[in-house]
Amino acid sequence: MLQQIVDYLVQNPDVIEKVKAGTVSLIGLSDTEQQAVLDVFQNTVSYATMATMGYWQ
Repeated sequence: MLQQIVDYLVQNPDVIEKVKAGTVSLIGLSDTEQQAVLDVFQNTVSYATMATMGYWQ
């Protein structure tokens, strides 16, 4: 499920901005997973790099 959420956020960058602003949440993710997603998107990492990071294992 985490990979599907990341895929969706990559395709819809406006949603990650709403998550950062606190106007939407990532339902189904633990606090740790949500923070990992925010960390990755705040650090301008390419999608190919995200797929290999420990967050997604």
